[in-house]
Amino acid sequence: MESALFPPGEVPEGVLKDPCTTLERFSSGFYRGYAKASWENAERRLEDIRAFSTDIRGKGDTRAVMEELALLTNLDTAGERNTAAAGGGAAVQLSTVHQAKGLEWKVVFILWMVDGRFPSSKAAAEGGLAEERRLFYVAVTRAKDRLWLCVPKTMKGYDGRTEFCSPSEFLGELDPELTVWDEPPSPMAGLSRSAWRSW
Repeated sequence: MESALFPPGEVPEGVLKDPCTTLERFSSGFYRGYAKASWENAERRLEDIRAFSTDIRGKGDTRAVMEELALLTNLDTAGERNTAAAGGGAAVQLSTVHQAKGLEWKVVFILWMVDGRFPSSKAAAEGGLAEERRLFYVAVTRAKDRLWLCVPKTMKGYDGRTEFCSPSEFLGELDPELTVWDEPPSPMAGLSRSAWRSW
């Protein structure tokens, strides 16, 4: 294996055991040139690599570091940064449903609970509603105390025109005893009159 990462005659296994050396070799042998050719903020990205190398120093061999990283999500590190930035107080954390799996918050807002968004129009067209329903379950079960399901009345279409929104069909599957509407959906919103009256 001859490359800028491993000069002729060097045994790669020894270098690969130390995550800092591996990262340094990868950065100098490949990533630095790639970053400078690809991004205006290349120096910032390279500084992030150096900071990461400092963070992992002394945390075991490359395998141990990679196993620890595999268990993290961007929410773990973002949450730590947000809490630190807020002086240890409350902070807002943004997440996708996929990233939120296994995590919980006291209050959760789920945006875009409209047909075409949740469930997505692509999933509906391809018969993937079961997977979208599973994701909806994951999303609503992230809330410990309060759950807000947000249904906008209108949205801007891709062409810039205003479009009226229909509440997600998943909302009709919720137990009416557990829901409180700030404003019941309009009969024109796509739910049958009997469905929205019960909310």
